[in-house]
Amino acid sequence: MLIHCRTDTIEELQFGIIKLYNPLNIQETNIEIVIVLLAPISIDAEYIEIMGYITESIFRDKIIKDMGEEEIFQMINMVLGDFYNNKSKGGYEMNSSEAKKTKYC
Repeated sequence: MLIHCRTDTIEELQFGIIKLYNPLNIQETNIEIVIVLLAPISIDAEYIEIMGYITESIFRDKIIKDMGEEEIFQMINMVLGDFYNNKSKGGYEMNSSEAKKTKYC
């Protein structure tokens, strides 16, 4: 599950992964992991792009429910490295309209 918003109550980007001890059942889906992204309203689209890439990668490539804190940290560092490698080669790019879709709280 992904919870994200832009708000004027914080000054810098906040990213968190919450592993639930007891899964939530929402519409017949068990939720075991919650990713929380909070961004200031005035944040550059580039930061939203990076967070989008990390989130996509977490949901696409890895099952993090069985990972420990250090493994998750290492995985995020690898994903960031991939992002910058792809970006420098003209790969991944979120257009500004996608970055603007982030809803406000």
